[in-house]
Amino acid sequence: MSVSPYTPDLERLLARARAIAAFTGFAAGLVLARELPAVPTVAWAGLGAAFAGVAILTTRRLSTLALLIALLGAGGATWSARVHDRAPDSVAARLDAAPSETRQLIDIEGVAVADPERVRPQRGALTEHVPPFMRDDEEARLRVAVEVVHTANGPRRASGVAVVDALPPIDARAGDRVRVRGEARASDPPDNPGTQSFVAEARVRGDAFWLDAGEGSLVHVIDHPTWASAARGTLHASLAWPRRTARAIIDRATEDDDAGALIRGLLLGERETDGPGLAGAFRRVGLAHLLSVSGFHVAMMAFVALFAVRSTGDRGWVEPAIVAVAIALYMLVVPARAPILRAGAMVLALLISDALGRRHDRLALLAWVGVGVLLWRPTELWSIGFQLSFGLVAWLLVLAEPRPDAVRVRHFEDPASQPLWRAALAWFGDLARATAACWSVSIPLVLYHTGALAPLAIAATLITVPLIVVTMWIGFALLLLGTIAPVLIEPIAAALRLPAWACSAVVRWFDETPLATVYLPSVSIAWTVFATAVLVWLWRRGRVRSIASWMLPALALVWLGVESWADQRLPGDVAARATMLDVGNGTAIVVESGSEALLWDCGSFRESVGVRIIPDACRAIGAPRVRTVVITHANIDHFMGLIDLAPRLGVREVVTGESFARAAEHSGPARDVLDFMHTRGIAHRVVASGDTIDLGDATLRILHPPPGFEARHENDASLVARLVTTPDSPTLLLTGDVQDEAMAMLMTSGIDLAADVIELPHHGSAREAAYAFVERVNPGVVLQSTGAQRVGDPRWDRVRAGRLWLETPRFGAVRADLRTDGTVEAGPVR
Repeated sequence: MSVSPYTPDLERLLARARAIAAFTGFAAGLVLARELPAVPTVAWAGLGAAFAGVAILTTRRLSTLALLIALLGAGGATWSARVHDRAPDSVAARLDAAPSETRQLIDIEGVAVADPERVRPQRGALTEHVPPFMRDDEEARLRVAVEVVHTANGPRRASGVAVVDALPPIDARAGDRVRVRGEARASDPPDNPGTQSFVAEARVRGDAFWLDAGEGSLVHVIDHPTWASAARGTLHASLAWPRRTARAIIDRATEDDDAGALIRGLLLGERETDGPGLAGAFRRVGLAHLLSVSGFHVAMMAFVALFAVRSTGDRGWVEPAIVAVAIALYMLVVPARAPILRAGAMVLALLISDALGRRHDRLALLAWVGVGVLLWRPTELWSIGFQLSFGLVAWLLVLAEPRPDAVRVRHFEDPASQPLWRAALAWFGDLARATAACWSVSIPLVLYHTGALAPLAIAATLITVPLIVVTMWIGFALLLLGTIAPVLIEPIAAALRLPAWACSAVVRWFDETPLATVYLPSVSIAWTVFATAVLVWLWRRGRVRSIASWMLPALALVWLGVESWADQRLPGDVAARATMLDVGNGTAIVVESGSEALLWDCGSFRESVGVRIIPDACRAIGAPRVRTVVITHANIDHFMGLIDLAPRLGVREVVTGESFARAAEHSGPARDVLDFMHTRGIAHRVVASGDTIDLGDATLRILHPPPGFEARHENDASLVARLVTTPDSPTLLLTGDVQDEAMAMLMTSGIDLAADVIELPHHGSAREAAYAFVERVNPGVVLQSTGAQRVGDPRWDRVRAGRLWLETPRFGAVRADLRTDGTVEAGPVR
């Protein structure tokens, strides 16, 4: 036994400092350019060039600072050139000039850059009850590098990438020249708070835009007009061949079930949507990174290749070179998505450095790879995947170094002489330690992006990782041997399905376990940085008997509690707030007062409305806990999302009218909702006119329907309520889908219908009774949740005059603040 202190090489530490400074400067440049769009590319480039010269000519200490500023300029120039500067013949730039709710019919021609992909719509728990003609269909997606746009004046050159969606099949393949006619639209800003914006991402990815071709048969394959076009087609076809072959093998080996979804995700990088599917279960348990191809999978591929090479003997520098080639070939099989490419870049950089025999600091190398990834795709900086990938790899590299205050004790024992059980126990212990370290340090960042905490993630990881490793090993053998000898596909597939099925079953079990996922309020970036630093410090320097080891986590928790309390309260001058989300043909209104929130309907014909749209929006606006949901009536477009959103928002009570309770007596979506509520212990309250619902400092008074009322049409059985706060504050009238019968009853009932803000009845259905009803209410602000077909309906012009009319297809989510001074402040949320 020998004792030796850990003393890092000074040169490596300096290289590490320079690399981290370079990464920090480049990332800061991206952030500044994003916030300062008016600064031109040439100004950023000039700043970078000037300080690059300073870095070359000055001393080492000053050169590091100059390098940081030079990379800041380079980052700013990269963002400005990739996002702000547009080609003069860009199709997407022309589409950006059109109103956001409109689409343009265009005719484009270009080269398919990849084979068509299958796009499965996101489903919800009540999807089976949606009429077939209203459901989202599975589509095929083809990416086309646009070269020509055909206009009435003839063809003209164009640029951009068209993301073509059509009903399958699309007969075109990678490398084909295609001509497509369809409705095009640019990538718009997000419609709802909490929804990710793809505007910058679309510009970085070749100034992409969306093209709806309708039927796949309308995507026509044509001849290449020039040798250059044919050469580009040949290149794309060659790059697509390995993936096409792998997909054919996996399709023969799998079925359309959980095991098949797991195998396709692990080996081909195919992504399922969230919701009831396996991908949703992996995400809720905190294992989403294991299902989609990432650094773990690339590292596993590297390990398999290294094991194969080592089995032939010690090959020295040839080993990392061969493994690097294997990784490069694997990256041709999986789709060229950012998570896969950044993982491959990290692993390849480390392997190539080892193969060259160069002395290098791995953290420094990782930082430079990070700069390269951001140079390729600058929008990655804001991606949770990028932040976790590079952050956790860096953390594992740091964790591999002994604590600064530790003395390493090394036992010189030949690993080959260890019993197998001891080696396996050591491997499992290392896995548990690394899992705990990564899980704990990633908590603040995951909370910042998603608000989700997975307490069972460590246990789930320790059980599923061995199963995933076995699945991947057999899967790699399937891809290799299936390409050489297709007759072996079936017997290998039989062995592959067992660990895949076991893994998916384990994840499903964890997903159904109470407290598998805990959702917390939004946190600030300042708290995220502080909490992450505290956790890193605890792992590296914390001691049980140290006061700081207890005080710092306590301070982080107190800070979190204060932020959560403040975030969930409205400003003091706002008595109540109504936020109408953009859910298309449906309704979802978040009503807040004080520190409480209520959902007035939660439906749409978007089947996944309760999976992400409504919960993410509630968290973004400071209402992560919605204890009460009101369902106005028994039409599914008003409660489609309830089952999906209830666990995430912590729903405790669902309020309905009598018509919904009657509908639930028969099989159907209403019955499914009540059965779910019974299982989850959610209370069901039936109300009628005269009842009230308390909400913070406000009261929601039910105006319609009266007890025992049975409408001729279900819409007329909708609940109608008036939100009242203080005598001097504005009022809000919520109307559901009421039509002629209900509106006539209300106008002749003697009830005070006057309100400052109204939810336009039945999504703005144009009818004489509705015009008279709105004029009777006489609101200053009208909130209309509808589809694009009702935007700007001229039949409402008489009523629209003199009022602020906010339509969700035009403005996205809209908001009305009922202020304590008696005024209303309303407008778009975005």
